[in-house]
Amino acid sequence: MTDPKQDRVVTGLPPRRPAVTGDLSKLQAKNRSPVPPPPATPQVSPLVGSNTVADDDARTKRITVYIDHDVFTRARGVHKATAHLEDDKSWSQFVEKALVREAQARELTHNEGERYGGSDVPLSAGRPLSS
Repeated sequence: MTDPKQDRVVTGLPPRRPAVTGDLSKLQAKNRSPVPPPPATPQVSPLVGSNTVADDDARTKRITVYIDHDVFTRARGVHKATAHLEDDKSWSQFVEKALVREAQARELTHNEGERYGGSDVPLSAGRPLSS
């Protein structure tokens, strides 16, 4: 036990530390210094028979298409089942290969195998007015 002759002093909890631990303004995006992006490395294009260099800005094009749901689910199933067999790196590469095959087939059928000239002119959107 304790010695009754000893004087005891009751004290409270120690004082709290200050809430702010320093300058937090660097956490705001406007106060951060920009980080330079890593250097881009050229990649070989996945097209069959093509030795061009792929550049994300100049060589690829984002497109939007509308496809029948049954065709989409069938194609997605084929891609998932065979991507490792056909060396497809992505869904985009799968679709790109399909477009190349269809373009080659139509050029063979309608243009004696010669390529048609390319164009950056926007295609008309929606369904054709006739039919």
